[in-house]
Amino acid sequence: MTSRATIFDLLDDSHSENIEWIGTLLFSHLMIEQILEELLIHAFSQNGQAIGASKLKGFANKTILAEATSISVDGRMQAILSPSLAAALRKFNQLRNTLAHTYGVIPSTQELHDIVASFEKAGVDFSDHMASSIESAEELGYDAQTMLHECTKNVFFHLGFLLAEAGGPNRIS
Repeated sequence: MTSRATIFDLLDDSHSENIEWIGTLLFSHLMIEQILEELLIHAFSQNGQAIGASKLKGFANKTILAEATSISVDGRMQAILSPSLAAALRKFNQLRNTLAHTYGVIPSTQELHDIVASFEKAGVDFSDHMASSIESAEELGYDAQTMLHECTKNVFFHLGFLLAEAGGPNRIS
């Protein structure tokens, strides 16, 4: 159950956790959206095409377009996003939309773990096995917000590596 905002919420520091979550998630979302946009622009330029700005509006649209667009990596064509990676990004976007548009929501460790696990199943590397179980994540010292941060870094690295492999700008070093 979500609560309703009051003026006292702006004056009361007890809501700082919610503000931290929103800030972390919005920043993470923006960084992933930026690398998706760069991948799309690069893929279209590889084919001698330009992509109109109207097609690059919104995370959901970029995800759909990236799933349907191929990019050349080492001389072979592949989709920018596999269906499983696109599905994981949609889950991530759904969480972002919930936090950005519903007052007082803080995701649970289970919700974050489910998103991390979906990225791992899609091929994003989590070398410390944070995604294997909530228990292993907690043993490694991950709370939900740290999971979000680590997940975002790994997804950004995964997409940035693809961009670099495809001959685009290097965003990971």
